[in-house]
Amino acid sequence: AAVRPLPAPDAIRLRAAAAIIADLGDAETLARVVRDLQASAPDHPDTAYFAATAAFLRGAFDEAVPTAVAAAARFPRDARLQNLLGAA
Repeated sequence: AAVRPLPAPDAIRLRAAAAIIADLGDAETLARVVRDLQASAPDHPDTAYFAATAAFLRGAFDEAVPTAVAAAARFPRDARLQNLLGAA
């Protein structure tokens, strides 16, 4: 299996912040953090997960469902993405 490079410390902090913000249900703030994640860690499954989660929290299901489907297809072993897809 290919080994992915470790993410930069900023990306790690952003993912931690995104998890807290998502738990709080703050869609607007999560969307801003997702933009930063997309810039710093575009190929990380957490970035895809939080992008889909932000759309779900905003109630933008026409965006959330295709985002979740694409993310789950791209990262089929990510349990959170599979769970999010099941909720879609």
